[in-house]
Amino acid sequence: GQLPAGVLRDVDGLALYLALAFRQALAGLRWGIGRLPPRMKYVSQNKPVLKGDGYDIDVLQVAYTLAMRAAAGRDTDDEALLRAFRAWVEPLRAG
Repeated sequence: GQLPAGVLRDVDGLALYLALAFRQALAGLRWGIGRLPPRMKYVSQNKPVLKGDGYDIDVLQVAYTLAMRAAAGRDTDDEALLRAFRAWVEPLRAG
């Protein structure tokens, strides 16, 4: 399914918020362009991503996925965004 234009604007704002939160939580993140060999079929190919040591975070994709889950009636509680954020940050801090 697709999200309405108003929701997509909110997704854009959420992506900006997540980018700021990720950069605060994970030292050394920098903006870059997602690039892997074409055979890898990288979903974030040629898109702006936050780059860490050995990983990329496509904050727009993260925000869009969260919105799609909410639109489907999943993860609509008050803690859903915090859970998703921690699911990304905690393994990267440990790694």
